[in-house]
Amino acid sequence: MKQKITISLIASVFLLINGVNAQLSADLNVDKDSLKGHLDQLIEDGNEKANKELDKELESMVKSKDEEIVILAIHVYRQLGQNDEADALESKIVKMFPKGVKARQEAFEKIREEELSTEQFEKKYKKWLKKFPSNQYTEKEQNVYSLANIELAKRYGKEGNVEKAIEYVEALERKEEFIPAVYAAALELNRQEKYEAACSLLSEGHRIIERELLKESPDRVYERYNNPLQALYGVSLVKSGKIREGITYLEEANKERASSESILALAEGYASLGRELDAFMTLEGYLLKVGKGNNEALIEKLASLYKTLNQDKGDVSAYLKTLDTRIHDAFVLAYKGEMVKEEAPDFELVNRKGETVRLSDLKGKIVVLDFWATWCGPCVISFPGMQKAVDKYEDDEDIEFLFINTWQKESNYKELVEDFMQENDYKFEVLYDEMKDRSKATVTAYGVTGIPTKIFIDKEGFIRFRSIGGSDNVEAIVNEMTIRLDILKEG
Repeated sequence: MKQKITISLIASVFLLINGVNAQLSADLNVDKDSLKGHLDQLIEDGNEKANKELDKELESMVKSKDEEIVILAIHVYRQLGQNDEADALESKIVKMFPKGVKARQEAFEKIREEELSTEQFEKKYKKWLKKFPSNQYTEKEQNVYSLANIELAKRYGKEGNVEKAIEYVEALERKEEFIPAVYAAALELNRQEKYEAACSLLSEGHRIIERELLKESPDRVYERYNNPLQALYGVSLVKSGKIREGITYLEEANKERASSESILALAEGYASLGRELDAFMTLEGYLLKVGKGNNEALIEKLASLYKTLNQDKGDVSAYLKTLDTRIHDAFVLAYKGEMVKEEAPDFELVNRKGETVRLSDLKGKIVVLDFWATWCGPCVISFPGMQKAVDKYEDDEDIEFLFINTWQKESNYKELVEDFMQENDYKFEVLYDEMKDRSKATVTAYGVTGIPTKIFIDKEGFIRFRSIGGSDNVEAIVNEMTIRLDILKEG
């Protein structure tokens, strides 16, 4: 058995006396992780004896007075592909546990889905809070209350209501969700040009992050928000007129990861201090790295600085055309520097029509593999750009795009994929990877450790590029696909 099962002495005796009629899930003192391990082992064994024992456990679990065990039964049913049983049980759970975690979550989601003003939302939230007071739930079940406070802080920030936004942020001051609340509220306050209020929140957030990062093992939330919060703080400072201080934060934040907003704020800060050349070089350098994409504001500022530096005598149109060429050449150089030459493992996978597709049958073509899953946010946001790229090469017989669906845990993953494709009207050639045994999966054979990952295979069957991560920038995705494919076409 993979995981040791912890059972109290009394429960053990009870099991011995009653034989197969007594189930582990019926023990009121059972450790949930041990129960999960026991169920996983029964599923893995899959023999007649294990299946009978699993059926008995499920029969006991659906009658449990513990909501967590009933929810676990739903997950097991889904894992077994018994979706009718799972759906039937799921439809009853709120009635079974009217003050339970699922009932509470559904009631909160109902409020979030309604089209309400912030005041109406707050009123319903307070009513919900009376029905589901936080002190009635365990520490690990408290997350929804923090999410509610973040939601309200964000909503009031969007309305420019500084006092209420700060009220809901401060309600989380002693919790790790304080930092996400600070960021969400400050971002909205900035958009409402409430820069001073945003600076006040961000200053406190930055102080806490600096303190927490000095610890030996800081929580991941502080590491994750360190750079974006520092950048937002810099933007807020520049916008509020504290130029030099803002520049200090922006220069530091942009070393690790620059965004178009932080770069533009830094350039505006430089320009306001009479450092137009520094502002110009900052914008141009950023565009040479990321491309023009949807960065119209940066290009507009760059053009304005070009005019200023050339005393209105320069040809802006000619400069921007030259910039396009330089950007293209910079990307070609960067991508060529990333090139590898590894033999692409052959695979044999089934598509949505049930047809078998083999990589070896595509030799002589350039093949782009996109490894993805329906639950993968970065995969999904990149699909509009990928669809445009697929459309661009629709008539090119030398190029093939294959979208390999992988790492799906759901037993009905093919149904999920089909629904996803139809709902979004994507015209992708989808192949289904091996889901149960990862050692036999194509995603493993290609050494993929995170999705989305795109693999570019040349006409000779060699992997030449790996592109990791997703973006919602359609133009940038199409440009990347075009440049990489042009390089491979040139041989």
